[in-house]
Amino acid sequence: MQKKSVYLLVISILVFSVFVYYIYGQEYRYAKEFANELYEYSIPPNTVLIEKGYDFAYNYGGGPRGNGGYPTVVAFMKLSSSLSEQEIFNYYNQDDIEVYFDWWVEEEKGKEWYEGIKPKPQKLSDKENINKTIKVVIQKRSLLVTPYGEVVY
Repeated sequence: MQKKSVYLLVISILVFSVFVYYIYGQEYRYAKEFANELYEYSIPPNTVLIEKGYDFAYNYGGGPRGNGGYPTVVAFMKLSSSLSEQEIFNYYNQDDIEVYFDWWVEEEKGKEWYEGIKPKPQKLSDKENINKTIKVVIQKRSLLVTPYGEVVY
């Protein structure tokens, strides 16, 4: 009888552990899925992917705009291209994608994301960069909403 109780306890602990892991891992899975949506955008010709990444936290989108204390997911791609600024901007200026030619890295509590000066389309160069490349950050962020609502981690 005691052996059966020990087995039941072990199985209960395992089931509970898997359940907790699944619930707390939801945000990670949703963040990864969100990032993959950005990564699926094709890269324009004469453009190379330098770096890509994603993360989620309560502090993304903070600063002057704020995010209301809600969990936010952010995904980015850093690119190098010989296309003109105007061509890159026109290619990615859709679906709430942020395009930064002039950016800086914000860091808070070990989390990093990009902020920058939003380009004004009329001030972008339309000249192709023949012997040089320009670097650009393409970023997308959104509130992180899961079927279980907000999970504090």
